[in-house]
Amino acid sequence: MARKLCAIFEVQAVLTAEVPLHVGSRDDQLGQDAPLALNGKGEPYLPGTSLAGPMRSWWQEAFGEDPENQRTIWGRIEEKGEGKNRQGAKEFGFASLLSVEDAPAMLAGGPTELRDGVGIDRVTGAAAENIKYDREVLPAGTTFGLSLRLEVPSTSDVLPALTVEMAKQRLAALLLALENGDIRFGGGKTRGLGRLLASGIQIVCHDVNKAAGILARLKGKGEAFNWKALREGAQRCLGGRVVLLIHWTASTPVMNKAGVEGLTVDALPLVSGGRGEKEAVLNPVLTGASIKGVLRAQAERICRTKAKAYGCPGDDFLTQISLEQIRIPLVEALFGGPGRAAKKQGNEGEVSASKRQQSRVGLGALGVDDCIVGAPLTPDRWRRILEATSAESDEAVRAAQDAIDANWTGARLSQHVAIDRWTGAAAANLLFNRLEPPTPDGGVFRLTLDTRRIVSDEPNGHIAGAAVVLLMFVLRDLARERIPVGFGSTRGFGSIKLEKIVVESAGEEAKTFAFKEITADQLIARDKNALQSFEAADKDWHEYWNSYPHARDQTAGAA
Repeated sequence: MARKLCAIFEVQAVLTAEVPLHVGSRDDQLGQDAPLALNGKGEPYLPGTSLAGPMRSWWQEAFGEDPENQRTIWGRIEEKGEGKNRQGAKEFGFASLLSVEDAPAMLAGGPTELRDGVGIDRVTGAAAENIKYDREVLPAGTTFGLSLRLEVPSTSDVLPALTVEMAKQRLAALLLALENGDIRFGGGKTRGLGRLLASGIQIVCHDVNKAAGILARLKGKGEAFNWKALREGAQRCLGGRVVLLIHWTASTPVMNKAGVEGLTVDALPLVSGGRGEKEAVLNPVLTGASIKGVLRAQAERICRTKAKAYGCPGDDFLTQISLEQIRIPLVEALFGGPGRAAKKQGNEGEVSASKRQQSRVGLGALGVDDCIVGAPLTPDRWRRILEATSAESDEAVRAAQDAIDANWTGARLSQHVAIDRWTGAAAANLLFNRLEPPTPDGGVFRLTLDTRRIVSDEPNGHIAGAAVVLLMFVLRDLARERIPVGFGSTRGFGSIKLEKIVVESAGEEAKTFAFKEITADQLIARDKNALQSFEAADKDWHEYWNSYPHARDQTAGAA
């Protein structure tokens, strides 16, 4: 039986990828670890489920809807043998009131890309064995057509209570979040992927409570809303999220190594597609995964040093399993870790939603976007460089250098050789080279911190504030030039220095980040005026470590 409706909102918009996007498929394509999802035509697309899922999570967080609420607009499944609810009324399953269509991709940013990744051995600091993987992504600049519909039901004992005015306000808040890129989609959301921005928003409301409104909808007519006027009254729901812009300068070339090699050049910088003012371009990038990796490694060093100072057991670094991330609860709360089920206590038959929340380490609270680290190249110039580096001839190296000089100002082909430790001379068959990009003037790391996701399954109530302070300590080390980034960081590459931290936006719950800007000098000197809003978090940091030795009993019991 069709449900009774009083209004239908229809929305059309364009989603543009600000950073690369990955929506995976289970199909094994050409041996890739994580290929893109393809529709029936073999084209990349965003499934409606991949759009609706993040929207649902945002909606429930923004409007305080309990995921277990029987009357959410996102529908519910009626359990077999289900009886009446606590109020004595019969509960029925129903479909979601918000429908989202599949969105085919238009490859305005260029062809798909294959991103290579590698796990890091925590003991050696080098690439770990058997932990290499790849992921296919759509480049930045790729656009999608967004089409969604929100149905407003008439008064019902089964469907959620939703008025037309409430639907309009909440839909406007959702579209504002999409316009500002507050909702991430796809995989690798905290590793630089999945930030889409909505534009060209069109909203039409159909009054289907009357015959005239139904006829108007059949004719494709309805009440069109002016989005600019509607967005002025919409409230941006950031909750506990804060966006930090980390401005930095570089003193040496900065690059990630691409997964492909030429016959003449052994190491090429990673470039990623994007949209320039007039045409598609290729940008040299540092991936969000690589930036987040070095920040996490430094956070681990800080916590292991702190734990050693407090004499906690289990701190022998070399006894850890080197192929896995070392489990440090505070680091996991900030950067993420493997998901673990909530533990039942005593004779508990069911784990509460609050305990599930406490145990969901998973995604992590900190996300880092890809960072552009130099001037863009046209695809044609990059193609000439690749062709020159893949040539086989006696003059191949000279031809490659000429092509680089002609197409990429400031870049150079550097030659290197390994040294024979016995003779002190050049070792046989160990000559190698790399294409070094020009040293960038600087760049901006975009960090997104969701303070409400800072959770842990350890019994310590100070972890949220302590995690925020840990992040600031890591950024202070970045200001002190202690954290190189990217490829060749132990061979003169990737030397950067933090110049300032700017808060782009902060939710009402992210009170710690009440400042607008902090310079590197203020951060290093721990300027009390600039860091006044961190006083409570600083107390949490000290309280956290004062109570940290409770891990001694846990470790002894496990042994």
